[in-house]
Amino acid sequence: MVCGACGMAADVRAALEDILAPAGLTLAVLKAEGRYVEDVY
Repeated sequence: MVCGACGMAADVRAALEDILAPAGLTLAVLKAEGRYVEDVY
């Protein structure tokens, strides 16, 4: 779960995409599986 300001969430999202890419994963897949959630404000 990522919780925080909208601006921070975009940066966290970008960093996670970079980390997940070598493993062949995406945030879209993790979200669909219920393994990634954002609570931003």
